[in-house]
Amino acid sequence: MGTYRMTKVIPQSRLKAYKNLGWQVAESRGEDVSIFKDAMTNDNSTVSGDITPVPPYLCQRGRICRPLGQHVDEPLFQAVDMEYMRSAQFEGGALGRSLRRVEAQFLLYKKSVCKTIVGTNNGREFNLQMLANFDTDARELEYKQRLLDTFLGKSYSSEGMGVNIDGGTRIQLIGKADFWWDVRNDVFFSFDKQFMARIQLHLQASFALMNS
Repeated sequence: MGTYRMTKVIPQSRLKAYKNLGWQVAESRGEDVSIFKDAMTNDNSTVSGDITPVPPYLCQRGRICRPLGQHVDEPLFQAVDMEYMRSAQFEGGALGRSLRRVEAQFLLYKKSVCKTIVGTNNGREFNLQMLANFDTDARELEYKQRLLDTFLGKSYSSEGMGVNIDGGTRIQLIGKADFWWDVRNDVFFSFDKQFMARIQLHLQASFALMNS
């Protein structure tokens, strides 16, 4: 077995919550603190990864498996048909490392509604649903604005978002993707409210499978 060391910088006000999850302090940086946590890997490699917020660039696309009622207790990889992403940056265990980072912070993850990111289908509008851990309100606001720009084609993403744009402001929900996983920022989002209401169950099933 190998080791994956996760590191990140958080506000001092969040330190207690992370310590409760087994994170350790590396060094203080004024109002911020650098922390780390080790996780086991399924190979003999020893790697490290810095969880630093970046623009939404590596977004794994997927199609939610339907009908939803037939996939209630399944791991995420069985509840969503993940599209093959041609970029090499999605290979080499990128999704697995993202799952490890999510697992290490899972109790801090929260669902939110992005009222500024709207999808349309047959005249109906849907707000984007999101599951993430941003640590600060400022990081959350910045990420959601950058994500909107990415959906609208104003910012570049590695493989595109797989949607059509209506009038330059609305996302048409008739594309080849209806679920996205930002594997660099460890953020999950979809316009499907029902699926996102239970995504944490799919992630918990994924953790159990990963640790079995």
